[in-house]
Amino acid sequence: MSKSPPGGAAAVLPCDVRRDGDRLFDVAMWCLGQDVRCPDGNVLLRHGLVREPRPPGVEGQSAYQGRLADGRRLTLWGFGALCDTCGASLFVPRDGFVPRWVEGAGARASA
Repeated sequence: MSKSPPGGAAAVLPCDVRRDGDRLFDVAMWCLGQDVRCPDGNVLLRHGLVREPRPPGVEGQSAYQGRLADGRRLTLWGFGALCDTCGASLFVPRDGFVPRWVEGAGARASA
């Protein structure tokens, strides 16, 4: 279940910030997705992230998960990123750049 402020993301982020954020985040996610093409091996794995494979029979993308310095967790998929911190989780989708709080995501991400 996600929590959104009244009026949605448009009420929180100005249009130009959403537009620029969308472009920048899409390019950043594309660059991160190129890690598997590196001749020296998977760059995300070399930098300490762990690949979380899909459950058997489930289609979709693998997740890459890493612990941040202060115990927070960052999970990356081709379709977005999830940051778990202080008992809350913020998901940023690749398409549309509309960050939103997600309830209960931390427990699922660590399972």
